[in-house]
Amino acid sequence: MRTLKIAVGTISKDKIKFLSEVIENVGLKAKIIPCQVQSGVSDQPITETETKEGSINRANRALDIRGNADFGLGIEVGYHLDKSGRYEIFCCASIVDKKNYVGTCESSRFPLPDYHHNILKEGKFLGHHVQSYKKSKKDKVTMYVREFLKSRKHLISEATRNVLLLYLNRQDYKLS
Repeated sequence: MRTLKIAVGTISKDKIKFLSEVIENVGLKAKIIPCQVQSGVSDQPITETETKEGSINRANRALDIRGNADFGLGIEVGYHLDKSGRYEIFCCASIVDKKNYVGTCESSRFPLPDYHHNILKEGKFLGHHVQSYKKSKKDKVTMYVREFLKSRKHLISEATRNVLLLYLNRQDYKLS
């Protein structure tokens, strides 16, 4: 099996770590090439469309920087209002290659607790407040939700795994 070269549109250590874990779990050999790029969308995307656009932009820009990579991969975490007007958090991951292939997968969506929903509703940056969520509470569920929303690991891992599998399972793609 050959080693893939993946240009990733992020320098986030957490996102790179989560991607590395996915690659290992799937059984791939890959060299991850982090690229500092702009998403071309707001710092806190609050629609499905904006989040998807950000992930595609990141994948394209990473591949532009590292043209010798097999493909570019973009990861964008965003928010979206559900049908009842409540914010959900999710991740969108996209792959772009030199043959103009574009593939995108989203993670599942997690409905935000009132605390987080209200921060977004007020137009504030959620990342500045996730550690404050029920700060004095130490029960396991509250601590799990706090960490889940801080790291976003499950969402990022799910979206990146799915887009990698989608891309690599295409009939015309060869790993050997």
